[in-house]
Amino acid sequence: MKVLIVSPYPLLKPIRIRGGVEAAAYYLAKGLSSLEHVRISVLCDTKAVNKPLSYQDNGVSIHYIPNPRIRLVPNVLLNVYRLSRLIKTIDPDIVHSHAAWGTLASLKARYPTVHTIHAVVHREERYVPNSMSSKLSAKLLGYLCHRAITSAHECIAVSGYVQNTYSPMARRITVIPNAVDDCYFDITVRRGSGRLLQVGFIGKRKNTLGLVRAFNRVKKVHPDAKLVIAGPIRDERYYQQVVDYITSQALQGSVHFLGQVDQPRLVQEYASADIVCAFSWHETFSIALAQGMAAGNALVGTNCGGPSDFVIEGVTGYLVPPGDEEAFADRCCYLLCNPEVVNEVGSRAKLEAHERFRKEAVAAKTMEVYRRVLDETCRAASVNLE
Repeated sequence: MKVLIVSPYPLLKPIRIRGGVEAAAYYLAKGLSSLEHVRISVLCDTKAVNKPLSYQDNGVSIHYIPNPRIRLVPNVLLNVYRLSRLIKTIDPDIVHSHAAWGTLASLKARYPTVHTIHAVVHREERYVPNSMSSKLSAKLLGYLCHRAITSAHECIAVSGYVQNTYSPMARRITVIPNAVDDCYFDITVRRGSGRLLQVGFIGKRKNTLGLVRAFNRVKKVHPDAKLVIAGPIRDERYYQQVVDYITSQALQGSVHFLGQVDQPRLVQEYASADIVCAFSWHETFSIALAQGMAAGNALVGTNCGGPSDFVIEGVTGYLVPPGDEEAFADRCCYLLCNPEVVNEVGSRAKLEAHERFRKEAVAAKTMEVYRRVLDETCRAASVNLE
């Protein structure tokens, strides 16, 4: 079976994964490529390259296509036509898209198409930077996502929360979580450092400012505690608010921004963290918490959508209401005061992650979707011929 993944995808050498969608596509491609009789190609349109580039990565054929820096609306529309032509050139048996414009391009090219839903756009609009271009981008993305979800032969939801949100409009929707790479399962956590780790971009939806305020409460109980934030800045104005608060509370020596880091460095950070945390207003999944589970970290997150699928209260971690800084700080303090609980929760989380997030398990479930879609499209084609 020839499978084409159309998605944002990390650049290689070194691997710098810029967000959950890139991570999901990268780990899924690795899982699928390990299966027999499956050939995987990836098509990624990106502003990170200025000419077409192709690579082979352990059996995965990757094609990076430059994304022109022109106005938003014509750029997106042109991408659909441009990607449609490229998909025909690759000529796969099935297309699995992780982006709305990739799904629409595949359907335009008349290929069996699976669409993975990574965002609930109408609930995330409120957290985009407060500029006209950002607001217009969110509106256009919402429109394209709606068309992709209603048109794809089958949709994959990364959590039960996403499935419940979109099941009324999709032809069929199956829950398959994002995969986690083997390197996170291989981590042995060095506990006792008092380090809290948050992996993700700095912006309103991640509630970075609320996280730092909550950490300030932790710091009053545990003076040696550290907060490490690994991820790019999505909103410069919001980031400055966070920095101003850190300065006003004299937290400069306790809060560390790493920026965008490569995967080997990220593995090191998980290995040295006592708690992997997320204080988001909204998440459809949270690859960061899933990676923390795989590593065997204790988790503290918010009950904001997707994480409730796998963060089981008191078993694999803890969830607090979004925005509840006091409850979040209390959970972190409780864990830092009880290292035996951290060990127990981390061990259970690792076992649960092994069942849910291994790339081989995710790839096997995804292949079931591919076969179902191909069988149905073949039957439909036979009926039309009759």
